[in-house]
Amino acid sequence: MFLKRNNMAWLHVLFWCVIFIKRNILVLDASGLSFDTGAYIASFSLKKLLIELGYTSINMVAFYATYFAVRRAIVTRKFLYWPLMIIAVWALLVLYRAALEFGIFKSLLQYDNYRHNLHFSWRYFIPNVIMYYWEYMIYGLALAFFMHWQHTEKMRQQEYAAMKEAELSFLQSQINPHFLFNTINDIYALSLKKSDQAPEALMQLSGLLRYALYDNKQQAVPLERELDYIKDYLALQRVGYGQAFYIHEQYQGNMESWQLPPMLLLPFVENACKHGIVNDASSPVNISLLAETGELYFSVTNRIATGRKDATGGIGIDNISKRLELLYPDKYRLQISNTDDIFTIDLILYK
Repeated sequence: MFLKRNNMAWLHVLFWCVIFIKRNILVLDASGLSFDTGAYIASFSLKKLLIELGYTSINMVAFYATYFAVRRAIVTRKFLYWPLMIIAVWALLVLYRAALEFGIFKSLLQYDNYRHNLHFSWRYFIPNVIMYYWEYMIYGLALAFFMHWQHTEKMRQQEYAAMKEAELSFLQSQINPHFLFNTINDIYALSLKKSDQAPEALMQLSGLLRYALYDNKQQAVPLERELDYIKDYLALQRVGYGQAFYIHEQYQGNMESWQLPPMLLLPFVENACKHGIVNDASSPVNISLLAETGELYFSVTNRIATGRKDATGGIGIDNISKRLELLYPDKYRLQISNTDDIFTIDLILYK
């Protein structure tokens, strides 16, 4: 169960109300803790309220400055900057409290927090700030880690749900019973002719199903495995089309350095085979991949079959777009274009 934004906002309000009560109404003496509301009401004044709100705001600065700094450090993974971050928050607190006490309290409210001291000393002031506000910095630190854990857990669950959705979509539509039925019939026809292609086609179908049923449960597979899967898929498509199946494939680069979520690239290839022209040697489907150290380029281009211009998307493309957003936030670029009967998908992944 995750905290919603509205609930979190109310928790913040409740937290600072408790802090205000702790500072002003809660009394600790020999008899224990008690709420001295009578004394607070008797001594209440607008000036006192403004002063107490001002000091509470210092606590809030300590809390939220630490929270946002730590969240930033966690997201960017720049953990070496943590000591500098702590020093920066302390410096902010020193400057903020000094501006509050000397610029507002003393000048506008005629309140001097150091009236009993003969001489103000920064040597006393700075350690005093550190001593009084480290508690709220720890609160901010704890909240930052909690929010990061909650975000990570939520994304993990969404990723799992998306992968299950992709798996279901794959079994129901991409490798659907109709495709399997036709493929098995094609392999059967090859076996009747005692064709040498039959055993190979059967092995390719076996590999395709194994990948869908077992490898698909993994979070990531080697890029070479994903490409082998695409090749098996194309080989099975070629069995049905015979010689009139024209696909131009080009895979280059450092394949070993990349791992991908299973079935991340196949929907683009499947879309081209389903909705494009694959039996024209003059305009084959072009599939290209370039794997570099920090970037992966993948492109599929096909000519659209006449009368099927509205069928260039589908559930596979929609699902893969959602998965990309979940798995590669701010680390991918997907461009889909449909011009002059040419449908092109360009995908770039960043490490």
